[in-house]
Amino acid sequence: MHDAAHGFVKARSTVTNATPHLGAAIVVKMDLVDFFPSIHYRRVVGLFEELGYATEAAEALAGLCTYRPRLADGRMVWPGLLPQGAPSSPAITNLICRRLDARLLALATNSDAQYTRYADDLTFSFAKEPEKLGRFFWWVDQICQQEGFTENTKKRRVLRPSGQQRITGVVVNEHLAVPRKLRRRFRAIVANVAKNGLAAEARGHEDLEAYLHGFAAYVHMVQPELGTKLAADVRAALAKGPPGAP
Repeated sequence: MHDAAHGFVKARSTVTNATPHLGAAIVVKMDLVDFFPSIHYRRVVGLFEELGYATEAAEALAGLCTYRPRLADGRMVWPGLLPQGAPSSPAITNLICRRLDARLLALATNSDAQYTRYADDLTFSFAKEPEKLGRFFWWVDQICQQEGFTENTKKRRVLRPSGQQRITGVVVNEHLAVPRKLRRRFRAIVANVAKNGLAAEARGHEDLEAYLHGFAAYVHMVQPELGTKLAADVRAALAKGPPGAP
């Protein structure tokens, strides 16, 4: 897989995807339409053949990794498509997107920009305001179309330091951070658990305790020092037990 790919890759995460864009003057977020379904059976066959499988084996494997949606009139779509949610789909898309990533990284490098991709989320950042940002968008669009993808222009965002620059959920304005709103909400939940007990605050949560530990671990991934403190706060709140308990 290409080094620019960070989604569904071992030892990479939303944090590694956001880190290259830390402190940028301009952050550009772009999204691809129907990312998984854009990859059809024949492209998956080509991938397996490129990896060294004989055509018959490549066709069998591609058939297992794709599906054929049924139309309203009962007919089946052909060729099959890569299903969203299948455990095989992210790895296949990352491999098929190697050339897309290489071309977009080359474009970014020539434009003095950084580039990362997390599944269907493309992120570019510039250390200074680019002179021809519209031209840059045109080139990104051309590359994506040539590689079989289409940008969802409604989701395009240009983020400047005057506002919150958030990439895959991580704020990158000055340092990596979990959004303040989420941190405040979490602290309020922990305080309520410490005050009223876990059961009283678990309404609407199937497993509030797991959520508390999980969010603290997530914060630790983004902000280790703060995450360590929040994890200790969670343990202390859970240890108090319900009001009136001995």
